[in-house]
Amino acid sequence: MRLIVLVLVTTFLWKLLMPSLAQSLLNSPFALAWTYLTPETLPYHAAVSNGENVYVPLSGGRILALKLETGETAWMENYPGDFTTRLQMNEEIIYAALADRSRSDGEAVYQLVAIAADKGDILWQHPYSEMVTSLSVRPAGKAGRIYVGTVRGVLYALNSSTGQPIWQFHTRGSIRGPVTQVGSSIYVGSDDGHLYALDAADGTVRWAFKTGGPVRSPVEACSKLVYFGSFDGWVYAVNKRTGKRAWRMRTGAAIQAKPTLVGGHLIVASYDNFVYGLHPSTGRIRWKVRLSGRIVADPLIGHDAVLVSALRDHRLIVLNARDGKVTNTIELGQEFEIAGPPSLVDGTMITITDRGIVAARSPLSLPRQNAPGRTSIERESKELPRDGFMKRMLSTMPSRYPPDDSRHHPMTHIGRSQD
Repeated sequence: MRLIVLVLVTTFLWKLLMPSLAQSLLNSPFALAWTYLTPETLPYHAAVSNGENVYVPLSGGRILALKLETGETAWMENYPGDFTTRLQMNEEIIYAALADRSRSDGEAVYQLVAIAADKGDILWQHPYSEMVTSLSVRPAGKAGRIYVGTVRGVLYALNSSTGQPIWQFHTRGSIRGPVTQVGSSIYVGSDDGHLYALDAADGTVRWAFKTGGPVRSPVEACSKLVYFGSFDGWVYAVNKRTGKRAWRMRTGAAIQAKPTLVGGHLIVASYDNFVYGLHPSTGRIRWKVRLSGRIVADPLIGHDAVLVSALRDHRLIVLNARDGKVTNTIELGQEFEIAGPPSLVDGTMITITDRGIVAARSPLSLPRQNAPGRTSIERESKELPRDGFMKRMLSTMPSRYPPDDSRHHPMTHIGRSQD
């Protein structure tokens, strides 16, 4: 009986303290746990994690699996082609979209591959007639889904266990952003300028909302509205049921990052280098903060804390969601440049830079949770030297294996500074 009471009290206290702990976590002094140095990371790609390993895509169709705790290599495998989307993960399966251009006739072979996370073995693979440009995964089980978007604007819903198609939907432009599922609806943006709301069961259209530019931002949702950004520079709030606009607010450039609700505020990051704090019901600007570079990453949140990052910067910035004031600055070091958004995995901050992967750990690390797929790490990386990086940004042609000096480095601390 005492044990049951203890468990109930502990659970209650944990739920009560969780928001404050999450906020303190982002504002805590992160210690640099390890780095893995390599010039072979890919720009505009993502790593994923299952809480045990971190899986990083490399040039030439390779996946590098690193142990989350130590940064040591668990495995590295080569797959047929170059990655055309960010990796996705569902429980212990990694999903990768590939384009193989090595054929003698010059024709590319496109396919979707399911990979076992423990050793990197291929579980199944399915060919496509066109390049896959968007890949999203929903929870596993009977209702597990993979959503595949293509360069010609076709959205496929697949069974996540087998890869077999369930339904398909056609837009008039490429699909390059992630699919978001909220209840029985899924939301997908297209380069034809529309956000589409579809029935998740069969892909029928519930409504379509037209903007003035490509829609590649993920969707945020509350009880009545969905929020998303467009390359026309506006952030939109749309009625979930009818698809009618509630409000819109213009920024100075395209929006690709997900608008994020936190502490009664809507946080929007734009290509104009500003982070905006908006009133969720009206779109009124409460505050805005300029960062040093372009912001494409979805913000990381904890209670009233918001972590944002700018490409090519050497620090991660934590803002107070209520007023936009800086509450923490995590310095990575002048020798590193952020190449993509960081991710917080069980208290470990993973950041891919121009020199490889950097892992920093908080003294307030959260308990390990077996929640596969929740640790998706969107990131972009650069090759050294700079001219090599620019070539990889413009081409997905295979690259050579990492040089012999690609290596794992345990390190001591990052430190904390405050502006």
